[in-house]
Amino acid sequence: MVFKDRLLELRIAHNLTQQELADKLNVVKQTVGSWERGRTEPSLESLNGLATVLHTTTDYLTGQSDFTEPDERSIEATTRLIFPDKNPIFTEIVQNLTLLNNSDLLHINALVKSYVEQK
Repeated sequence: MVFKDRLLELRIAHNLTQQELADKLNVVKQTVGSWERGRTEPSLESLNGLATVLHTTTDYLTGQSDFTEPDERSIEATTRLIFPDKNPIFTEIVQNLTLLNNSDLLHINALVKSYVEQK
């Protein structure tokens, strides 16, 4: 049960009570308690919210990675693949995007599409 342990560890490390974390995620305190006991699992939206509030990645929370933050080597490799001209602004953009939740990314994608269509 990696998720429940990592959630509890990060909540405590951020000096948050279950109630404070619940308030930030717009859920009830009992929901956070249920996640921490391993009785239920969060929705994808809540998982993304947890990662944002706890300054970590969903991969770390779910046990897919042992890195609490996005791996810089992965960011650089991804940037080189997508943007081979090595413009430093692309690296900065990719680093910033890794900090956003899915809802934010969808909003940014819509803005970029709209901008490109106007050009």
